[in-house]
Formats: sequence, structure tokens, C-alpha cells
Amino acid sequence: MTTGYLLKQFQFALILTLISVLFIAGCGSSQAVVEDDDWAHQREQERVEDLEERVNQLERENTELREELVRSRQENRSLNARIAELEKRLLEERERRQALDEAPEPEPEPVTITPDEFENQYNRAINLFNNRQYEDAKNLFSRLLDSGVDHPLIPNCQYWIGETLYGMGEYRQAIDEFQKVFDYRSQLKHDDAQIMIANSYKQLGDNERARQAYQRLIDRYPNSEYINFARQQLGAL
Repeated sequence: MTTGYLLKQFQFALILTLISVLFIAGCGSSQAVVEDDDWAHQREQERVEDLEERVNQLERENTELREELVRSRQENRSLNARIAELEKRLLEERERRQALDEAPEPEPEPVTITPDEFENQYNRAINLFNNRQYEDAKNLFSRLLDSGVDHPLIPNCQYWIGETLYGMGEYRQAIDEFQKVFDYRSQLKHDDAQIMIANSYKQLGDNERARQAYQRLIDRYPNSEYINFARQQLGAL
């Protein structure tokens, strides 16, 4: 072999070596770039997911606030309606009492109560009560109670005497009359009397006795229609 041939072989090998080095370096750089791109993409994806979660949280909080606002508005409307109704009733009661004070005392209407007329007179007393003519209703219920007629509505008359006193704001007397309902064997008005006893104590500001009375209704009359109301009142006292 000549020296020129060996030199060419050496130069060729050197060129191959340089090409290999450059190729390997290029691959390494490309891989680093790819890895850098993957890391940046992952970080960006994490930021997007974090922002999405924050947006979802804000949307949930906004929904809750809107629901709370709607509830508050509804409660406010109900309260305003209740206040208006109470003011109306107070005005009507004042006007009625003023008219009674100015008018001459009427003679009591004679009532002859027979077994056949008992129910008609009872319905008449109920109508008086519904028209807030509490004193007249109480007097008629009392006459029915004292009539000596044996009628299934007698316990109801006792109950409605309590209701008329409650309507007039005579809460202590109302409690006494409601208590008498339990003396009758018929239990038709027992839970009604019990809830009104509790309401009367509440009106008097005697919260402890009111709680006891509401709890007694729950314990003694588990099937009463007033159970949920009694539980609500217990939670509020």
C-alpha cells in the first residue's frame, strides 16, 4: 500500500467519525428540545386545569349566593305580607271595638236550642267566629254547651270557646278552656286543643311551657296534622 492510499483511508475514517459525533449531538439536542416542550406543555395543562377548577368553584359560589338571595327575597315578601295582614286585622278590630263602644248594648238574642236545632246554632256560632265576632261566638258556644243537649259536637263547643278567647287575646283564659277539652271522652279535638295551648303559652312569652306543650303534642299525638308545625316551633324557641 502506498502512503497516499493510507492517507485517504485515514481522512475517510476521520470524516465518518465527525459525522457520527455531529449526528449523536444533534439527536441529543433534539431529544432535549422535545423533553423541554413536553414539560412546558404539561405545566401549561396544569395551569389550565387549575384555572378551570377556580372558575367552577366561583360558579358554584355564585349559584349558592343567587339561591340565598332568592330565599331571602321570598322570606321578606312573606314577612311583609304577614305584617300587612296583622296590621289589617288590628285596624279592623279597633274599628269593630270602636263601633261597639259607640253603639248601644244590644239585647241578647233569645235562642231556643233543641236537639234538632243544635247543629244549625253550632254552624251559626262558627260563622260568627270566622267573621271575628269573637264575643258573640263565645256566648253562643257557651249556650250550646249549657243547653243540656246530648250531641257529638259538645266537645267542639268547648274547644271553640278557647278559640274565641285566643282570638280576643285572652290567652290565659284560653288555656283554661282548652284544658277542659281533655275532660271529654271524644278525642276529636284533643290535638287541636294541645297545639292551641302551646300557641297560647308562646303568645304569653312563656317559652318553657310552650316547648313542653309542643313536645306533649308530638309525644301524645304522633299522627296529628300539627306534628311538623310543632317541630318547627320547637326549633325556633
